[in-house]
Amino acid sequence: MLIRKGFLIAALCLVTILPAMSQATTGQSIDDHLLIKESDKGLGVNRSGEVDGTPYLNDTFANGEVYFDKNKRTVVQARYNMYDDLVEYQQNNQTLVLDPDERIKKVKIDEHTFIVDKYLYKGKIKHGYFTLLDSGKVTLLSKKVCTFKEQQAAKALESRATPAKYVRARKEEELLKLVQYYNTL
Repeated sequence: MLIRKGFLIAALCLVTILPAMSQATTGQSIDDHLLIKESDKGLGVNRSGEVDGTPYLNDTFANGEVYFDKNKRTVVQARYNMYDDLVEYQQNNQTLVLDPDERIKKVKIDEHTFIVDKYLYKGKIKHGYFTLLDSGKVTLLSKKVCTFKEQQAAKALESRATPAKYVRARKEEELLKLVQYYNTL
């Protein structure tokens, strides 16, 4: 009987612990679903060694706010990672990431406002962060794009290899002028 009681207690503990573990890994609140330790994310590129440029819109963390459906959450320090399309922020001395999710209405970091919207990428619908450039009759959103170019070995007559680098795409200024003009009509 003693063994059965011990087994029953162990079974009850497992029944109690397993749902708690499930809640911890799947999350119960929107914060649990959206915030992930950056180290657990396993983000793409091997960035060791010499790299020119940056994957961030601004390298430093700045004051920002995250707006959910009807709730507003103030984020102490945040920055936008263009390469990984994530908002990173610091909380309790950890860097956490905020994946683009349709439950997020907007994220403000300094003078930049990011809107989460859908886009087509390689035949699949994805959610991503877009910079709000102008709104009115027409809303203009811009996708910040940053690509990573691997290090290139030195070619003939070159003294050293070309380091790996992040390259930002540009062209939004002309489009912004057009939309601003249209919105004033």
